[in-house]
Amino acid sequence: MSDEEKTEKIVIFATHGPEDPEMASLPFVIGNAALALDVKVTIVLQGVGVILATKGCYEHVFAGGL
Repeated sequence: MSDEEKTEKIVIFATHGPEDPEMASLPFVIGNAALALDVKVTIVLQGVGVILATKGCYEHVFAGGL
């Protein structure tokens, strides 16, 4: 097997938007942790989670407990 075939991958679905900052931030926290372990990460935004892709939105989402 080549190195490409051995690469671990994860797909994370983000379904919460800025109205719930803890849940909106969690996919990105998990994604960053996976990247630190050399896992290929794909984050899919669905429903109100799509709002996070709006320019300037995510900078104002703060989850104090994470």
